[in-house]
Amino acid sequence: MWLIIVLGQILASVPHFLLQSLCDGLAWLIVSLPLKRNREVRANLHHAFPLKSETWRLSIARRSVSRMIETSLFVFALPYMSNARLRRQFRLTELPETLIKALNDQRPILALLPHFALMEATVICPYLHKGITPRVGVIYRPLANEVLEKWIQNTRQRFGIEMISRKAGFFRAKAILEQKGMVVILFDQNAGDHGVMSLFMDRLASSTDLPGKLACHAKAEVCTLFSRRTGFWQADLSFEFFPAPESPADVLINANNWLEKKMREDEVLCANWLWMHRRWKFLDNDHRRFSIESRRSILDHYPAIPRQRRYWIRLPNWLGDVIMAIPLIRALRESRPDAEITLIAKAYFLPLLKTFNIAEHLRALPERDNRYFFNIRSWCMDYPDAFILFTNSFRGDLEARLTQAPLRFGIQRPGKQRPLLTHAWKLPADLDESLVHQTEVWNLFMQHFGLKSAPDFTPLGNPRPTTLPYRNFGFICGTENSPEKRWNLEHWTVLLKKLLTRKETASVTLFGTTKDKVITDAVCHEIMDTRIRNRAGETNLTEFATSLQTIDLLICNDTGGMHLANALGVPILALFGPTNPLRTGPIFHAQRTLLQPENCPRTGGADISKISPERVFEKIAV
Repeated sequence: MWLIIVLGQILASVPHFLLQSLCDGLAWLIVSLPLKRNREVRANLHHAFPLKSETWRLSIARRSVSRMIETSLFVFALPYMSNARLRRQFRLTELPETLIKALNDQRPILALLPHFALMEATVICPYLHKGITPRVGVIYRPLANEVLEKWIQNTRQRFGIEMISRKAGFFRAKAILEQKGMVVILFDQNAGDHGVMSLFMDRLASSTDLPGKLACHAKAEVCTLFSRRTGFWQADLSFEFFPAPESPADVLINANNWLEKKMREDEVLCANWLWMHRRWKFLDNDHRRFSIESRRSILDHYPAIPRQRRYWIRLPNWLGDVIMAIPLIRALRESRPDAEITLIAKAYFLPLLKTFNIAEHLRALPERDNRYFFNIRSWCMDYPDAFILFTNSFRGDLEARLTQAPLRFGIQRPGKQRPLLTHAWKLPADLDESLVHQTEVWNLFMQHFGLKSAPDFTPLGNPRPTTLPYRNFGFICGTENSPEKRWNLEHWTVLLKKLLTRKETASVTLFGTTKDKVITDAVCHEIMDTRIRNRAGETNLTEFATSLQTIDLLICNDTGGMHLANALGVPILALFGPTNPLRTGPIFHAQRTLLQPENCPRTGGADISKISPERVFEKIAV
């Protein structure tokens, strides 16, 4: 105790300009160093004021940290400052008529205290204005240290207020209100599981509804009591009243709206707010991060939930895998209606992803040069809230870590550590991935972290009618870099000859990448027919997708184009040999037929050439 007393007396006697310099210097150091708290305050400001400049946010951050340190020092010095000094340094502004009328009519008053700098000074209000109310109680969170707790109570009650510990319950607070007194309570946007899900600065927050309950129970007038700093350890203390509440939710919404308005319109109050606290960490519980379920919520009081929670998703590097992740992205959007989703992928995929309209933002991976990771590191200034990886590589984990996203999710498979993730779902030992589709594995992973919505397998395009006969056919004869998955040239030519012979009105379009052009050129050389159009290497992804939607049936190997056509609702006839359709087959609810060699295990592993052209032809309705 004596250390606290000595510290307080020293602080109370030190000239203000020295203490101000100390606070500013420490604030500059904290905001400049790569500290977790520094990241927190700058992320909070970026979330709340995304349209402001980084220079402005940095200025507010430094001032806010300085004010926090100033407030902390004031807590220790306050008991050792004379009454005359307090009168010089703190001023109670003109009382509003509503307050004067409430005092005259002896009505109970509930005052909400925001987290502004020097908020501790509000305990001296009864001293600054005698007779402000017959009885004033301040609800506070008690300290674990008994010595400090006793010191806090004794020094604060010097000014005629009653300290009401949260641990002791709220019977005293109710009694004070019933006796037409005033109760002061801090209102917070980080009440955890004890709070009510609401909106603050357009982001989901957990706000305490205790003030609303107390106000409605006692039929009290509701106001804010706040400090507006005017100099070092100097402030104006003011009251501002709200309309009479009809429900506890009204009190909470009015308080949050009032605070938002003050900080958006008054830069002094904005800098005075304690931005270093994690204001929006609600729903960061391990098993609830991918949903917004809560025991209590007032979200139905708002017209809409803005998408402000920044989820960044690192997509795989192959087209088929990208397509297979889409149902989970859709599910996340539904499960977290506040999610602002950014998809991170190869630049090649972005024009196609843009047409799908499944995310707010798209971000291309930089070129793989010696500045690759430096460029990724610069993304940290966009302050993502969470980073979800559909990749399994160390490179992807490092990318996520460099963004400094506080939450980083991925799958941990046996024998593979992922130390750069904050949350890894360990693949169950009894889960045989050869029998489970990749999308379902991702679904289990996301369900572990709270995903409630089911994957959405509705095609992204308009499914083609299944009326027969087919006239316009598409063929994907190649497989980019995997020749073992490729049906051989002889089979493709035999199938094409049969098709064009049986159906004189049929037309065939050959699709593929530049690398696939070798096999498509060979097919055209073998069958010189004007009804065959070779477009391999001629289309980008979006043009490829547009062309796919003009055909009646796509016949293909196990390729990314197969997944794309399936996602667009195009009927497909896919040939599988060594690969596993249970694991990587098409998943969208569109017409699809899969063929494997006879006697091939369901999990694949056979020679694709064992599928005969005659068997494929039987599946084509001509």
